[in-house]
Amino acid sequence: MAEFPNVGNHCSFETCKQLDFLSFVCDSCTKTFCLDHKFPDKHSCSLEFATFTNKKYEGVKKMSSQFLFKPQTSPGTQMYKVRSKGRKCQTALHVQKILESKPSKQDGKKPKKASKTAAKVALMKMKMKATGEKGIPEPEKVYMLIYLPKELSLAAKPMYFSKTWSFGRCIDFVASSVQMKNENNTGSEKKLRLFNHESGQLLPMEKTLDSLLSEEVIFSGSSVILEYVTTDCCQLENTEDYKT
Repeated sequence: MAEFPNVGNHCSFETCKQLDFLSFVCDSCTKTFCLDHKFPDKHSCSLEFATFTNKKYEGVKKMSSQFLFKPQTSPGTQMYKVRSKGRKCQTALHVQKILESKPSKQDGKKPKKASKTAAKVALMKMKMKATGEKGIPEPEKVYMLIYLPKELSLAAKPMYFSKTWSFGRCIDFVASSVQMKNENNTGSEKKLRLFNHESGQLLPMEKTLDSLLSEEVIFSGSSVILEYVTTDCCQLENTEDYKT
């Protein structure tokens, strides 16, 4: 019987390798197989699937150009085939988890416009009860609701300051008014610092109120937290625990 070595194809299944004159190409992995192994479940097809919403897919696509994605329609979502073996598919899924777990930049923070509006409403109430240093001209006054350190168990105090003051001077004035311990000028481990009530962000001691008003970091009518912290603390957690 004559042999035809250049006719047909060998089955790609590792334990088969049979020369088949009527070979089949798998639509999924594009490899060639014999009649017995032509279906994906018969040759342990290496194609794996990852499902992403359109938004997540775009993020993964940018972060990993090494993957080949092929879209398929599906109600309410978009299916994408990842033509890749186990390790690459696991990487794609890992990237998806990172995207899902990454918090939004706006999480827990109000937009500046909303913060400014809230401060205006609070300002009207503060002006009726606020205390401060006498002699500060009305145009220079900046009103703030001061949440005092938790250990004092005191209610928040509406106060006003001069916009020319630094936050360091504001802290000294509040501490003196409430007669609380202030060791900012000593070698004490903990110091008094002011933090934005909404974001928990540290307000720089050396900057004036006027400069942060211009940057819209605070507004007249904003709420701030005065707390004892270590000198390396730049962010105050659980600001919602401070209540009037």
